[in-house]
Amino acid sequence: MADKLSWAWSQGSWYVVDYAKSGRSSCKEFRCKQKIDAGELRIGIEAPEDDHRGTQLGWYHPACLWKTFTYKTNANKEIQSREDIQGFAKLKQDDQTLIENLLSGKQIDGPPAPVGTSAPSTALRRKVITKIEGNTMTLTGPTFHIKEDLKKFGAKFNGETKAWVITKKDNDTFDDIEKFLAGDSQEETSADSAAKRRRT
Repeated sequence: MADKLSWAWSQGSWYVVDYAKSGRSSCKEFRCKQKIDAGELRIGIEAPEDDHRGTQLGWYHPACLWKTFTYKTNANKEIQSREDIQGFAKLKQDDQTLIENLLSGKQIDGPPAPVGTSAPSTALRRKVITKIEGNTMTLTGPTFHIKEDLKKFGAKFNGETKAWVITKKDNDTFDDIEKFLAGDSQEETSADSAAKRRRT
């Protein structure tokens, strides 16, 4: 118990960071609610359960958690430094840097566009970096906003490389995903579909 944060006991909760193990957890930020893929970085708020027999965790994407610090009501206690996060030292260097950027107030990729708003801009999609080797395309860069759309193309997230991977059959091409990233595709994005459902 001595390794818990000093302020944690007065608040009854504390922060812990790790990589999602199964892909079953979902982000608790009310505008996101997206699945957190296996291997993806996540930050949890750990708190004693009501029956005092254990603890419960609520997981967030890092950028989503930082949004909760600014809620007008029911805001989470703001993280002041890396010492406020259990498991920080075990993270990969890139992920430590990401959290340091959040601590310093820098903007990083946040949650997908809320229901009823416009889809990710063409400019943002064009920033995604693609690499094709044989029948495999690897996608990196600002992919968070379009991850549900990437899944429609059969993409799978690789937690080790932090990249999305699409594998095609021998005679297939990547024209569909390339058109989507270029903004030339007529296919609806997830945000488009959500907005249409809300209007009907």
